[in-house]
Amino acid sequence: TLAEQTPMTAPRGAPLHEEVERLHRALLKPRRG
Repeated sequence: TLAEQTPMTAPRGAPLHEEVERLHRALLKPRRG
């Protein structure tokens, strides 16, 4: 899974599911250049 492939870098001990959700949104939304 994505969570298993991604190192845990959640700030302030954020829950893993929140970190995964943040990553998903980052991948889904277009990058602002």
